[in-house]
This record gives sequence, structure tokens and C-alpha cells, in this order.
Amino acid sequence: MVCPELHCLRHGEPCTECIEYGLHRALVHRCHKGSLAATAARAASLWVHNVADCYRHVDLFLTPSQFMFQTLARAGLPRHRLRHLPSFYPSAGDIDTCAAESDYMLYFGRIAPEKGLETLIRAFARASTGARLLIAGSSVDGYQTRLERLADELAAESIEFVGHKDRRALDALIAACMFCVVPSEWYDNCPMSILEAFAHGKPVVAASIGGIPEQVADGSGMLFAPGDVDALAEALQTLAHRADMRERMGRNAHARLREAYSPETHCANLIAVLRECCEA
Repeated sequence: MVCPELHCLRHGEPCTECIEYGLHRALVHRCHKGSLAATAARAASLWVHNVADCYRHVDLFLTPSQFMFQTLARAGLPRHRLRHLPSFYPSAGDIDTCAAESDYMLYFGRIAPEKGLETLIRAFARASTGARLLIAGSSVDGYQTRLERLADELAAESIEFVGHKDRRALDALIAACMFCVVPSEWYDNCPMSILEAFAHGKPVVAASIGGIPEQVADGSGMLFAPGDVDALAEALQTLAHRADMRERMGRNAHARLREAYSPETHCANLIAVLRECCEA
């Protein structure tokens, strides 16, 4: 609704110029596939939607993060038609029943450039953690090959790409890890990977971008500036060597999931929104 490229990315970097200055900025940068024609088609489509006021029949827009709420408001959507409704995670079992902690930190999710994995690999190679780094997920457009070459160049032998995991196998990986890492370098709104880590009582080291800082709060993990290799390396090293900190943050993470991201809380808020629509 606000970006011809769809993801607020300009050649791999976060960008909101179309929100601030107008859709013509996408044409200047050829944001979609590097093509003026393809970008013009996307920009024209958004322009027509805006001029024709195609969304006038939508009573309320629900946003999973305050970040998205503010972004849509900046783009011109009326605030009275926006509601913040966080996502939820369906299960938060007893963390005392989780598997014993192993010797690895874990990234899981899409293996794509905007996920910050090059920064993660460089940071891990620089840090002294005494641990392994496991990267689980499916590669987008063969991007994993590039990351494997980078790991080889940096002699980061303790990095393992373990591929896509089904639900049961992924749960087992999360349950046994020291902590999870979410090094995103794009505007993630409410990553489910963070809530999945919280469900297993695992703290998260995450980039402070998009809606992520709203999730990793109340002592549930550590934040660093997106793309900052040194800051991420320091966070990895600190948490890897502090079992007491991991324990404390993990319990805070689990409590935060129960309090802010439970199905009961989500459904109660959703019902309130639906009632508001019906009464309008």
C-alpha cells in the first residue's frame, strides 16, 4: 500500500522515500527489479489506488506492530481507521520441560539477503563465544551458497547450515539452543521467530529495526543496531558466556509471550475490534 517494491527495500537497503517524498522516488531509483518499466507499473498501480480511494470501504486496518501503525499513518491513512493488534503464538508450554541447553546459538527462517545473515556470519567469526552457530531454513535464489563462501573465507568453521526443518525438528532445535538470533536488516513487523523462541524460554539477540524492539522488551533479549557487526559480535559473546543472563532473559521472554502474545489476549482484542466495526 505504500511501496512499489512492496517491502520498503531499495536495492537491499531499507527505504521510505516514497512515503516521505512521493511515488516518483521509486522511478528515480528503479526499485523493482532494477527496471524503470516494472517500477513505473507498480508505482502507477499504487497511484491509481490512491486517487480512486480504493480503500474507502475498509472500516479498519489492523497492524501487527506499532511500527506498521505509524508507517501507514505517515503514508496518509487516517489514524482513526488504524488499530494495533499484535500477533499471537498458540502455545507457551512449561519451559522447565525443555531440553537441556546445548552448545549452539540458532538462526531460523528464510535465508535471504534482507535477513542480515552476512552480518551475523561476520559477527560470529569476530566474536569469541566457544559455541556453534546453526542456521536453519530454506535458501532464497541460492543465497546460501554465497553465505557458505563467506563463512569459508572467514574461517568460521563452527557455522552449520542445517537446512529446512519440519515443525517437530525445529522445536527440538529451538528448545536445545543457548539463544536465538534475529539479525534482520529490513522492516520486520512482528517476526514469528521471536515468539517461537519465547515459547521455549529462549532469549533473543535481535536487530533494532521495524517492530522488533516492541517484541524484544522487558529483559527478554538484547538489541543491536541493524548491520552493526561489532555490536552484534559483542552481544553474541556476552550472552554466550553468561548462563545466568540467558536463564533470566529466557524466563522474561516466556513471561512476555504469555502476557502480550497469548491467543486469549489476541482474541479478546480482535473481538473488540469486530464489535467496533459492527457498531459503526
